[in-house]
Amino acid sequence: MTRPVVGVSDEDLEKPPPFDVERGSMHDYLSGLSAFGGSDQLVWDASEPEVSEIDAMLRADGKGKSLEGALTLPIRGAQWNIVPGEAEKAVVQFVTEAFKRPHADGGMLTPMTTLIGQWTGAFSFRRTYHEKIFTKVDWNGKPQTGYKNIAWRPHNTCTLRRDEKTGALLGFRQELVNQKETWRDFNLKQGCVYVHGQHRDPILGISEMDIPYRCWITKKKLEFIWYTYLESHALPKIIARTHGDEEAKKVARAIAALRSAGVVAIPDEWVAAIDTLDVSGQGAGSYREALEWCDHQAAISMLAGFTELGGQAAKGVGSYALSKDQTDFFLQMQLGFARELSSFVTEQVVADLVRYNFGKKQIVPKFEVGPLNPDDMQVSLDILKLIATASQVNLPDAFVNDLVMQVAKDLGMDLDKIAAAIVERKAQLTGQQSFSPPGAGNTTTPPPAGAEAMASVGAAADVGAAMIDQAQNVPVVDAPPKTVS
Repeated sequence: MTRPVVGVSDEDLEKPPPFDVERGSMHDYLSGLSAFGGSDQLVWDASEPEVSEIDAMLRADGKGKSLEGALTLPIRGAQWNIVPGEAEKAVVQFVTEAFKRPHADGGMLTPMTTLIGQWTGAFSFRRTYHEKIFTKVDWNGKPQTGYKNIAWRPHNTCTLRRDEKTGALLGFRQELVNQKETWRDFNLKQGCVYVHGQHRDPILGISEMDIPYRCWITKKKLEFIWYTYLESHALPKIIARTHGDEEAKKVARAIAALRSAGVVAIPDEWVAAIDTLDVSGQGAGSYREALEWCDHQAAISMLAGFTELGGQAAKGVGSYALSKDQTDFFLQMQLGFARELSSFVTEQVVADLVRYNFGKKQIVPKFEVGPLNPDDMQVSLDILKLIATASQVNLPDAFVNDLVMQVAKDLGMDLDKIAAAIVERKAQLTGQQSFSPPGAGNTTTPPPAGAEAMASVGAAADVGAAMIDQAQNVPVVDAPPKTVS
């Protein structure tokens, strides 16, 4: 019996669903924050800080600058690779060549490492905008379409363009100055837009600097009041005990006229005594505590509480004991950012090269940023060292092969050459396990059962040993022969 669906007749349940039909809208018309340009398909958030305001904070606030560095440095400093997946070898080679070839040899004007750094600007400004500039390349004797440049466009001159109903990304519009046109539209064939934080705001994205910016505004007010307080207490308050009102006025005028290192003579008949009022107290501590609270709120808003540990420990409070746990949480967040950025590059940058040169039906290789944590790479390297130096390996051949390829990718080696070396070494080991009995002529006895798997593990381990020896200078050439079981 078919399970009934409320509001749907049995007749409708038997019909196939409509294809490619989207009836709802992604736009939140009721929030009052977003405005849409109708036929212009422009979208913006009236509540988000101006780009110039966030930029001013990053230039002037030490905490904001340090948090921006903590957000972007793990990704800017990480390696990047083209993951083949099921893509054809020629496709992977061309995409890798397009992104890794230096400009002096016909590559892009802006190198990929710089582009990744520019895209991380979306962590602070919600979005980044780039124009795609194509050119003809002839790297392998065959004219193909490559990128001349993926040129950054200033955030404050660009506006996001989305489909008015579905919210689908269409591109961006840039305002122009001192040109014939006042603005110019870029579709996704002409440009690319990285929108950060689409898990929470799929239309506009989010800025990790929203809360630090609000805290910075509060800090500026606190600093003004604090500095005013310090200025008012920089000079001691003077109390003059005079013999009458007229003498008090004369003494007040004389003292008020003093400047730095000034001297004034006051007759004895004017005053009985002159004292100073002690105004040194702990009032400044309240301002410092308020400023530190703002910095703390800014740090914990992006799981970067570990940035507070140094200052707390210097004051004798706090501990580095939880630093590892906090950084682990932070790196998990960074891993999500890296995956989001990698997907953007695959969909809006890599796919164009594949489409224009190999057709729409070709599988697109994936762009990948990582690993972000050096400890992860070290763990893989240590495991491979153990396998490379072990006399007996009791592991599946697929595991050892994948481990070798992962370490090769982390070390920035040519994956195709490593894979070819494994295949060649496997053929050598398989040939050694086949033998010809005496007097048998050219006949060959097939290798024993399981020999192919043994050869696969041994080949991957041998190549891994040579790879470590070359890249890390680890002496593994004298390792005992491996026995696979």
